[in-house]
Amino acid sequence: PLRPDAIEALRRWAGRGGRYMKWLPNAMGISPDDPRLDAFYDVMVELDVVLISHTGEEQAVEADADQERGNPLRLRRPLDRGVKVIAAHCASLGTSEDLDDPAKPQADNFDLLVRLFETPKYDGRLFADISAMTQFNRVGRPLATILDREDLHPRLVNGSDYPLPAINALVSTRELVRQGFITDVEREQLNEIYAFDPLLFDFVTKRTLRSPGSSRSLPAEVFMRRPGL
Repeated sequence: PLRPDAIEALRRWAGRGGRYMKWLPNAMGISPDDPRLDAFYDVMVELDVVLISHTGEEQAVEADADQERGNPLRLRRPLDRGVKVIAAHCASLGTSEDLDDPAKPQADNFDLLVRLFETPKYDGRLFADISAMTQFNRVGRPLATILDREDLHPRLVNGSDYPLPAINALVSTRELVRQGFITDVEREQLNEIYAFDPLLFDFVTKRTLRSPGSSRSLPAEVFMRRPGL
């Protein structure tokens, strides 16, 4: 967004039907709260282009020096400019500085995202996708929380994070059973689907999940087109 022709390119691709822009701030060196991006954000609002921004720690590509750029709280700037934002992966990995605390302690990225969700003025503007949340390194409290928190369900959209679901080393149905998200029988069935089509497996797994604490699941609406997006 800081390249000299960024706004020109944004208008060009929006004119050709582009509706979504995907960023990996940690890997691309983008700080979503950079005030130099305000003009770019204003054009995104004008053109109704939705920002899909990686949130939380990035492990798929090199990003060690810039992990803090994935801090969900940095999305306040585009949100405050009126941009619709989808926080990828529900910020379900890693920690960042709590920018609201003068001491700036480390806090779970997921908890920082939930704080944004609980900010009334971001209703209708802030969403999150559930891509990658069933990968073995992410299964845990964030996944259980989004299953339990029915108030968050209208803010969630499905995503696959393909091709990562097709990388067998990242998928562990055994871990989903161990933590109580699926049963042994469901694991056998899901493994059979995985051998046929990993992308279908990702979808069916998320439709099968049940919260270990409440048996709640994600509603069908999460897997359908969201009005306004």
